[in-house]
Amino acid sequence: MYTLEFTLKQHSPIIHFQYFLSDATLRSTELKSALDKFIIGERLKCWSCDQTERLKMVIADEKFNKWLKHSVKPSNPSFDYDIELIVLAPSIKKILQVSELKNYGFFGNQPNEDSFKDEEKFKKAVIETGLIKLTIKSPYIELLGEIDKIIAKFFLLKNFGTRQSKGFGCFYPIEKHEYLQTQKNLPYYFDYNRDNIEYKKIVHEQKTLKHYELFEVIKLFYNTLRSGINIPNHNQTDSVFYFKSLMWAYAKSKNEHWDKKAIKNEYKLGSDAGEDTKWKGKSTAYKSDPNNFPLGYKDSKSKKDERHIWRDILGLSSLENAGGWKLSKDHNGNEHKITRFKSPIIFKPFKVNENQYRVFFGVDPTLNSQFKIGAKNNSEAEILGKQFNVKFHGNGNLKLKYPVSFDYSDYLKFAINTYNSTPNWIENTYHVSNEFHIIDSIYKQLKLQVI
Repeated sequence: MYTLEFTLKQHSPIIHFQYFLSDATLRSTELKSALDKFIIGERLKCWSCDQTERLKMVIADEKFNKWLKHSVKPSNPSFDYDIELIVLAPSIKKILQVSELKNYGFFGNQPNEDSFKDEEKFKKAVIETGLIKLTIKSPYIELLGEIDKIIAKFFLLKNFGTRQSKGFGCFYPIEKHEYLQTQKNLPYYFDYNRDNIEYKKIVHEQKTLKHYELFEVIKLFYNTLRSGINIPNHNQTDSVFYFKSLMWAYAKSKNEHWDKKAIKNEYKLGSDAGEDTKWKGKSTAYKSDPNNFPLGYKDSKSKKDERHIWRDILGLSSLENAGGWKLSKDHNGNEHKITRFKSPIIFKPFKVNENQYRVFFGVDPTLNSQFKIGAKNNSEAEILGKQFNVKFHGNGNLKLKYPVSFDYSDYLKFAINTYNSTPNWIENTYHVSNEFHIIDSIYKQLKLQVI
């Protein structure tokens, strides 16, 4: 047996479903499965092939066929190597209380603490580990050579555990220096320093000062790209901070109808007149041009059958329950129901020191231009062009489709340029907020990175 060894540094916490085990860390089964797929994708450039097509290409490749473990099911190609993981530094386990969840950017609803009588069902935990020794053994030295060539890129584009795309479970081999070339794969980055005053905020209820944590910052920025931000005050009567989604502007640039507007109109959740009243007294820019002012409610007109899903094009939220909105989105397909669709944008936070990170992000380059994330026999199917039934509080029959095509890289450039070229994108009222300073700082850093 030939051996290949690396020392993995953990750059961000991993959400582990078996955190309660004494040696819980990055799982070898998850690592090997992902690495097998990456080896195939990198060599054959077959990232979006279905399993049957992938298998045919692997068998046709003489080297790959030789390296396969022929004892496993042929429909799931697995290469003949074993992985061993040994924790070199003690694991730090944190059981997250409800009040701490938002610091880690959890989006989903979480059960209350009393429901966790069985610790094996407790998922609100993260593991922070210093170093892990990774040993790969194989009877094929050429296979280890292949792995050695692509292992750096693999760890650049792959996170582990839960909420991978948002930066959790980021590991990297310290023997490799290719992370210095990260921008070749993930073209954008911003720096986060926990000790900067602009990353602190006042918790209004307790009148105390706390830091913005890494994943809060990632979540805040991500929401500017996806759904927008509306932080109400403690009386729920007004906004402490408001940011109109840049996806809204992108849809408008395509002369498309914003899906939130379509939902509001369908379920009588607001009116143009009401929104006009809300904003016209707050901004001179709105008074001069209410249709183009970023916080304006009015959209360009479009036919009902041209309305599309836009907010969820960066990740399907099949259940949405926040701020009085209780929406469900059911795929109308007769077979291979789509219930989840992870974001194609991946965040990779590299730890510079204890409180400082450089956060790279971009469209996962293993996805092709049509963004096929799987095949018919996979749990995740192609999302573009699919129709969903959007219900409000379990009722209704509003049908919206995903666009049939979408250029994710083009959208990121559009978002960065739109914010930086629109002085009033965040209403002046909110410029005193810490959220404004965080977001503005990130977009100013990104301005020079758009090619």
